[in-house]
Amino acid sequence: KTFENQAFLNGPAGTRASIRVVSEFEVASKDSINYIGKLNTDEDRIEVRFLAVVLSLRKLLGLPVPFIRRVVKPNRASKDEDENGIGPSLDTTFVDGNLRIGRGGDGSLFVLVKDLDDPSVPLTEAAVKNLRPANKIFDASEGRVKNIQKQ
Repeated sequence: KTFENQAFLNGPAGTRASIRVVSEFEVASKDSINYIGKLNTDEDRIEVRFLAVVLSLRKLLGLPVPFIRRVVKPNRASKDEDENGIGPSLDTTFVDGNLRIGRGGDGSLFVLVKDLDDPSVPLTEAAVKNLRPANKIFDASEGRVKNIQKQ
């Protein structure tokens, strides 16, 4: 299963941008442990595999700009890529029709509100498929995509 979270940013001088996180997830097994050592006793955890973060610039100085987009793929996107076998996770604390509160596996807090007036459309399955890593990672320190060396 895939999911997307998108945030719209309004900056100084009429700058508008968006950040979209595209991920896959599966229900975590009971008694799994996250980065901060919390046991999944309530069975409310999902394990997340981050596919990409898409950064888009929409306006600069209040003027529309040509489509400027940067796709970043994380170095360690899942538990399979972590030396301890512990990957990103999310425990759901509260959820209703418009609000979701969760705690990330590293202790971070997420408050997500559904925007019913959001004009954006989720990515197509084909677009998501193109984001899935194929033995490649984006190395932010070098600013380039590198092949993963299998051992």
